[in-house]
Amino acid sequence: MQGLASSEQEMRLRRLFADLLIKKGYEKEVYLLDLSAFFKSHGVYTLSEVQDLWRGHLSKAEVCRHYFSLYVHIPFCRKRCSFCRHYEWTCSSENQLRLYLDSLVFEIRAFKEIFSGVMFKSLYVGGGTANILSPEQIDRLLSEIDLNFRFDDHAEKTFECNPNESSMEKLSVFAGHGINRVSFGVQSYSQDVLGCTHRAHQSEEMVASAIRDAQRFPAFHKINADLLIGLHNDSPKTVCDSFLKLAQLGTGSISLYALKPPLHYIKKYYRGRQDLYDEALSEKLRDFERLVAPITEEFDYVFTPLKEIRANFDAWMFTLRKNYHTGRIYKYVTAEFPIDCLGLGTGAVSTITDHAFYKNQSFTPSAQGGTFEQNGRYRGCLKYGPKEQRVLFILGEIATWNRISKTQYRGMFGSDITADFTVELERLSALGVVSLTDAFVIFERKKPEERFFYALFFLDHKMIFDAMEKLKTKV
Repeated sequence: MQGLASSEQEMRLRRLFADLLIKKGYEKEVYLLDLSAFFKSHGVYTLSEVQDLWRGHLSKAEVCRHYFSLYVHIPFCRKRCSFCRHYEWTCSSENQLRLYLDSLVFEIRAFKEIFSGVMFKSLYVGGGTANILSPEQIDRLLSEIDLNFRFDDHAEKTFECNPNESSMEKLSVFAGHGINRVSFGVQSYSQDVLGCTHRAHQSEEMVASAIRDAQRFPAFHKINADLLIGLHNDSPKTVCDSFLKLAQLGTGSISLYALKPPLHYIKKYYRGRQDLYDEALSEKLRDFERLVAPITEEFDYVFTPLKEIRANFDAWMFTLRKNYHTGRIYKYVTAEFPIDCLGLGTGAVSTITDHAFYKNQSFTPSAQGGTFEQNGRYRGCLKYGPKEQRVLFILGEIATWNRISKTQYRGMFGSDITADFTVELERLSALGVVSLTDAFVIFERKKPEERFFYALFFLDHKMIFDAMEKLKTKV
């Protein structure tokens, strides 16, 4: 009876925590990822403290097998899209861009010596609207990256583009600096959809011109276009029509993203009910797959069937067969090795495997002057222990899928998930919510909020009690 009571008490504790999170306003899979805030107190850190953190990490012998990625963030847009939930500012002046670039260049140079022995495997310049910069500013940024960091000969180097900001001159600068992948944020061709998202300025001719211009550069081994599904006023047919127009242009790859709408979007279009959005999205995806299948056959695109990819996936990739290969990683969603990411620029997140992550908060849109040296600051959860990092990984996986890859876990951490969490998995198996196969730990619960509740079993009592105390002060 005592064991039963203990089990019931633990269930009650976790239910209290889940209810408290919901009361605070977290939304489904989002709060799984935000649980990282409860492991360590957030604090503000100086540049020198972050530099020391990387020095200590890079001094370890085992990091030589890590995958190193460099991400550079340009947080400005001409106009904010109605569905956006990312870190960005509306650009108010060219001087604002100049001040930001000055700050970014200082930060790039600050990490040169620390990463002198590192060979980066990928570069991604994103936003915001990364190509909002002028050709001269892009040249300055990429020159600084070339001068201060080293890249593998086969590194994938991506520059994210808004078709509205694209030009032959900017594309020429990309090519001159070794950018080999350009990715255009098209989102949709439907004017009804674009009008609801504050993107009515985008036209079919504009998109076609941007992609055709990029195709004139042999340096771009990959030309990608992003589409969104789940936007207000879209349908499987409008998304499929957009896909067809991109395929007719010979676009090398088309990435379909499921919209992860902010709360205000759910309130405006779905009566504040996330479940209504989820149901509508699932139906749209099923119908889209049926409609797009003959198009992929006609234009020879390769893709993974919907039933074999994650629920709430990051990107559903469609690639021309002639361009298809698995030698390069994009978005590192299925990486099976430890990944360290150095994020530069305001809003960029850096990840140090098994140790820490932090966000750059070095610049504000109201800044009228000053350098990164004067304004630089980082906020984040530093100095994770090994167990905390593993729990974070598990929570992130359960947030977007119903299973955890044992191979991916072993690649990330060099250990077996069933050995690291023997007791937790035995208890979850006894409750009938987890099953184990040779390849996966599978959560049988389909709804994200149910998976969230049972994922709390990976947190020990002290973690939950400490987190609840923090939450009580904010509710």
